[in-house]
Amino acid sequence: MSDAELEQIIGKVREVKALHRARERVKQLERELGGEPAKPEESGYVPQFLRMQVTRGIAPLPAAGSWTIFPPHERSTSTAYEGRPR
Repeated sequence: MSDAELEQIIGKVREVKALHRARERVKQLERELGGEPAKPEESGYVPQFLRMQVTRGIAPLPAAGSWTIFPPHERSTSTAYEGRPR
């Protein structure tokens, strides 16, 4: 299969998917015009590793100083704001 044939197939698949989405949107709009309440968008499948893990109780916080926003070499030694004088 050549690159041109593959590009043509990919283009057709994208077009079919776009037409499918458009058809579903038309059906949704027809239902809304018919008086049905609007349905929320379906979220679709969420892989297990992206799902939030729920545990009982309060999640423990990391110990103070165990995590920072900036790496140690990028931290400023100044603690006061050095802005313009008023």
